[in-house]
Amino acid sequence: MWANGETQAEISSAAAPDCTGEMQALIDEMSGFIKLLIVDIMTFWDA
Repeated sequence: MWANGETQAEISSAAAPDCTGEMQALIDEMSGFIKLLIVDIMTFWDA
């Protein structure tokens, strides 16, 4: 998963300004955090 995202970010920054690659990395980081948050919430409600 991480290797895929890193490759995608590198391709994005090569094709567009650096800020686009940074945004893609930030979005990937946020989506990963949100997934962890959802898992935590589901675990909390199950308990």
